[in-house]
Amino acid sequence: MVSASTVNELLAVLQKLTGQKDDLRQEFESRLAEIEDKCVAIQKTLDLLSQKSDTPDAEPQEPALPPPVPLDHLARQLRGLTQVDALRQIAVWNGGIVRTRDARRLFVSAGLTKGKLKNLPSHIYHILLASEEFERVAPGAFRLKSAVDALDQVREPAKAEMLFPASGNY
Repeated sequence: MVSASTVNELLAVLQKLTGQKDDLRQEFESRLAEIEDKCVAIQKTLDLLSQKSDTPDAEPQEPALPPPVPLDHLARQLRGLTQVDALRQIAVWNGGIVRTRDARRLFVSAGLTKGKLKNLPSHIYHILLASEEFERVAPGAFRLKSAVDALDQVREPAKAEMLFPASGNY
């Protein structure tokens, strides 16, 4: 049969393993408690931030930009205009906002550009930046300063209907 010393050795190993198991359990429980405390702190921070943004004196957010200008028929109306006049007209059509990427597509379609097309976006950006009529509102987007006046004088219901058709196909 099994000797008493073998049984004693196995009991000692079992006791040692049980002690290690208890030590590990305590260590992981303390680590888990730390992580749970951090999660609670982060959740409180998120709650405070969401409450702060709900208050009326919170920082104003940037206005949402209007949808991109549809290109189908607009390029024909830009032919013969100078680039600055074309940018002004694009802004009027687009609620006072000019996006450089939209202007680039319209310039190419209308034939208002010469030279390398890769330089066109930066050229349009610099025209808008240098002009006193426009102010930068977002990366690649500029607002016509006199947009309210221009919209009242230039935009006619027919042009607004062309830009944003009731069918929504664009």
